[in-house]
Amino acid sequence: MKRRKGLLDEEKFLPPLPEQLPRGVSSLPGYGQTSPIAQGLLGFTGRNPTYSVMDPEAVFQKWIRSTDWFKEFVNEYGEEPDLNSKDYDYRAAWRAGIIPERDPYDKNRFHWPSSLPSGEMLKSSSHPTAWKEYFMRVTGINPDSLNIKTSDEANTFLKNKTQVNGKPVVIDEEELRRSGLLGVAQ
Repeated sequence: MKRRKGLLDEEKFLPPLPEQLPRGVSSLPGYGQTSPIAQGLLGFTGRNPTYSVMDPEAVFQKWIRSTDWFKEFVNEYGEEPDLNSKDYDYRAAWRAGIIPERDPYDKNRFHWPSSLPSGEMLKSSSHPTAWKEYFMRVTGINPDSLNIKTSDEANTFLKNKTQVNGKPVVIDEEELRRSGLLGVAQ
């Protein structure tokens, strides 16, 4: 899967040319809907965009703090999330235009994806649920849909299961080697 080109790439902001944003613009050419990054980096006043570029970190902070995920987190845990966590790269997700989505397997709470469309991990290998991404890469099945809660349960499933709902589980052996699941070296 190819990585979607974002407005911020490799920490460098390349603003669109004024002629790329005509009056009444609702999207940037080549970018689909105006992303949260563009909305923050380019100020919009009425129908006429302005072109003052803001500090990307300030835009990130303003954007992430305005998300429903952030509000839900604070409401649920009584504190703000650690946006500088070594376990998840929120800024890389933001630069790629990724937003959290509701997870039907976790009381419909917001969750961030584990990786970029390119496959690059957003979660560190020490993140408590990083194993889920590797399980999905190996099997094509969300472990939550199988009520698998831990990496140990995932390994047991991989050792013993050959079918789910009467269909064979296809194991991607190459991905299994890369994942480190089942104690297989990467």
